[in-house]
Amino acid sequence: MAYVCPNYTIIYPYNKYIMLRIIFLFLVGTLALSNFQAKSQQIYFPHQASNAVVSELPKEIKQLAQHTKEIYQTPEQQKRASNYHHNLAMLHMANLAHINAKQALQLAQANHRGNNPYFAALAWMPHMLYTQVQIKITSKPQSFAKTFKPIFEQAYKQLDTQTIPWVQAYLTKDVSMLRKNLDRLLKQHEKQDSIRLRDALQLCRAYVDYQVYKTISPIIEPILQTKEAQQLIFQDSVRIKTPEGHYISAVIARPRKAQSPLPTIFYFNIYAEGKIDRWNFRVAKEAAMRGYVGVVAFPRGKRYSSGQTIPYEYDHQDTYAVIDWISKQTWSNGKVGMYGGSYCGFTQWAATKKLHPALKTIVPAAAVAPGIDVPMENNVFMNFVYSWIPYVTNKQYLDYDAYRDRRRWNNLLQTWYTKGQAYQNLDKIDGVPNPTFQRWVKHPSYDAYWQAMIPYQQEFAKIDIPVLNISGYYDGGQISALYYLKEHYKYRKDAEHYFLIGPWGHFGCQGFPTTTIGGYTIDPVANLNIHQIIYQWFEYTLRGGAKPEILKNKVNYQVMGANEWKHATSLEKVGSQSLKFYLSNQPSGITFSSMYGGKQPFYTLASKSPQQAGYLEQTVDFAQRAPNQQHNYFTSQVVNPKLTLGNGLAFATSPFPKDVTIAGTYSAALQVTINKKDLDCSMVLYEQTPDGKFFKLTNRYLGRASYAQSNCKRALLTPGQKHLIPVTNTRMTARKIRKGSRLVVVLNANKHPYDQINYGTGKEVSSESIKDAKTPLRVKWHNDGYIQIPIVKD
Repeated sequence: MAYVCPNYTIIYPYNKYIMLRIIFLFLVGTLALSNFQAKSQQIYFPHQASNAVVSELPKEIKQLAQHTKEIYQTPEQQKRASNYHHNLAMLHMANLAHINAKQALQLAQANHRGNNPYFAALAWMPHMLYTQVQIKITSKPQSFAKTFKPIFEQAYKQLDTQTIPWVQAYLTKDVSMLRKNLDRLLKQHEKQDSIRLRDALQLCRAYVDYQVYKTISPIIEPILQTKEAQQLIFQDSVRIKTPEGHYISAVIARPRKAQSPLPTIFYFNIYAEGKIDRWNFRVAKEAAMRGYVGVVAFPRGKRYSSGQTIPYEYDHQDTYAVIDWISKQTWSNGKVGMYGGSYCGFTQWAATKKLHPALKTIVPAAAVAPGIDVPMENNVFMNFVYSWIPYVTNKQYLDYDAYRDRRRWNNLLQTWYTKGQAYQNLDKIDGVPNPTFQRWVKHPSYDAYWQAMIPYQQEFAKIDIPVLNISGYYDGGQISALYYLKEHYKYRKDAEHYFLIGPWGHFGCQGFPTTTIGGYTIDPVANLNIHQIIYQWFEYTLRGGAKPEILKNKVNYQVMGANEWKHATSLEKVGSQSLKFYLSNQPSGITFSSMYGGKQPFYTLASKSPQQAGYLEQTVDFAQRAPNQQHNYFTSQVVNPKLTLGNGLAFATSPFPKDVTIAGTYSAALQVTINKKDLDCSMVLYEQTPDGKFFKLTNRYLGRASYAQSNCKRALLTPGQKHLIPVTNTRMTARKIRKGSRLVVVLNANKHPYDQINYGTGKEVSSESIKDAKTPLRVKWHNDGYIQIPIVKD
């Protein structure tokens, strides 16, 4: 979600001593602020603020909250800000107006539109409990702890058994970690005399959160431990020895009253958060509360696991060892199911490379496929992964300090891009060795290095267990999800592999989709509780229960704009027909508003093949690094008032004479002549609605021409010769295109700071630099190239 910086400014006299005390007291709030804009306004603090002593700091925060409320508490802000009532509640609490805060918290909870029942039940509980205690103490003075306990017990009794495991994650916080986050946030303001409204809100929220969690966490934690001990047997320091002699750290939760061996829910996660690991503890405890044994284990080097953390390389061995150990425990009935998203989706596929008999099902969501979509997609390395490496490998727990150092990572990419240094020198530019990155860039092909991590070719034929594969139209990992789906059916025709996809992002498809994504409000039928579906799947596969109702066929997809689900026997059957449009060199006669380039002409997406050969020529000067010289496809929004062209070419169809439902993965056959030996290109597909807006149908395609025929072997292009570049490894979408809309394709070469740059010399791309940019790239996009769009037959 993008945030618009407001223009409101609150001025306060700068006092270094006060700021140091604020650093001690404030912490970064956990909920994101909503977008808002406002006219410029300045509010002055009392002159005494500059001379305030430490004991008066709450008074200064109270004044800051009061001034901020005066600006923020307007009907205009209420309409604009989705978190308006939550923000207002934090201001009331900072202002010590607890009755008003309680009312605002109730409104925030009532107006919540998400489908995460645990968030709805618990997100506002810490502040509500704190506020209720403060109100009670005002009328009947006594200690906070004594007043808190009966109020908490009453709230706890109202929670169902599925919500209880989430209580610790929502009601307790690692205050020291949040304090670190705050230090970084406040350092930006320690020498400034003014503060924006957005920052004033953040500071008030941070102050309130600090007071709430500092006060209630020490009270709640022993209460929860006592309650959990009555229900669960929990072990947080189990170490499992592997055949190679390594030890894998695991946390285990079991129902205390279990009378017989149980199936196990297994979660293998590189994201070890800390000694008190609220997320991973919750995963294990929730499984136990649902009547399973919950096991969360960690790769080498994470938590208490031995060895060095090298992402992806050993997980296929270590997941097998953990499953084998589980199957031999007295509390195990010999059935193991796995779930999880992103990296935890990958580890499930890694576990199937050599399938253990006890592994009965996997439920990967937004699953990564190393070498397929991370760290490279269609053989083009993507830079966002670089900062992820130290995040997960620097320490036994996540290195938040490194990962959240946005200035470091932005400077790295901008320095690399503007100076045009070789891609393989990223870690030299950063000044910190990155051996994992160096391992990766030595393997630009999908070679044996990557193939060793997940099932490859005939290994898919041996996967005879049911699979529920989940992704989203706006999930960066969708390329991998489709890869696993297609390869499994390619090598095992009778696979029991179900695919569930909708208008969700990378995180939404892992459990709880957001109701809006990139400015698009999803259809009501797409607002699923995926987390609950995952557990329904476990009941189906591990206990013989009913299959989740949404899974009516092997491929289950939501049609955006139609508010309906459709179902097909295979990916190929999703779009039973197709529309072919040629990339004509003829102007369409219409223009569009470009995000940075003003009015631009559309070229024609023609429904008929060209009568005369022609082409559009595009020049890319890799030596030019000014921002307006980038060739960049990126937009985070789904609904866009203007088109992001990025110095590319835009093609549009004529308006559709009737509604058409597109569904499936599109393909293209690009006919290209270049003056070099290679080309990286991107393609983005939009619907231009009758009101002129651009609806991004799915995430962009990015690929390297020399690997278009095979991602395993590079085949360079011949300069000056016309080449066919097949575009097949694209993402899926499903959308009802309304009468009067157009389809729009943005086609571009690739040159910007966020992906590897291919200079086209034919050398190893990671070794190329701006020294190889003497001759600009010239691309002829021939008009017999086309794009093929799958549609659902009426």
